[in-house]
Amino acid sequence: MFRRIVRLTENNSYFLLGPRGTGKSTLLKNTFTEDNAFWVDLLNPDQEQEYVLHPMRVIEKWQAMEPQPQWIVIDEVQKIPKLLDVVHFAIEKYGIRFALTGSSSRKLKSSSTNLLAGRAFVHHLHPLSYLEMGDQFDLVDALQWGTLPKISAFQTSLDKKRFLNAYTQTYLKEEIQLEQIVRKMEPFRRFIEVAAQSNTEILNFSKLAREAGIEAKSVERYFDILSDT
Repeated sequence: MFRRIVRLTENNSYFLLGPRGTGKSTLLKNTFTEDNAFWVDLLNPDQEQEYVLHPMRVIEKWQAMEPQPQWIVIDEVQKIPKLLDVVHFAIEKYGIRFALTGSSSRKLKSSSTNLLAGRAFVHHLHPLSYLEMGDQFDLVDALQWGTLPKISAFQTSLDKKRFLNAYTQTYLKEEIQLEQIVRKMEPFRRFIEVAAQSNTEILNFSKLAREAGIEAKSVERYFDILSDT
């Protein structure tokens, strides 16, 4: 078990943003108990459907609890941006504290979402650092496979390769294709491969564009998409 060094606030609502698989949900499950938090999991299709249709039901369920917990956790809040209006209302009226996770800050920013106007702090969770990995940190492994927490669970190179391939395909489908961030997927797929091969190098947009067979202005836009997602 790795110990994350991010310091979450204990007295104020906050966003916890970061890429898929960095351990946002795991961190919050280790932070809150059933006694001090009401948990909304928007990766659960039934819960997502319920709160899409009835966003205020989050507060209704919290009010029905006895005792009422101090916190409400909403996991993957970008799936229903409308819920942030409910969060804003609940903070002002009831003083509830919220922990809100999201793996797509781009979707939150691009959908004219209520970002709570300073009422919620913002924390970012990245893949594991060498400080968090401690004695388990291996420089060669980190350079070859990255440091997403789940990578450490696989013992063979083949399994690690399969995991990263599945991770990439999920990212392309759920973050890029379903959200229609780019019009055509194939140029973006070629860019992903070329960008990965250029990791740690000084970026030359014209060179990357030639290697990927796309326009230089597209390379710049695609890097912005990578950063936001």
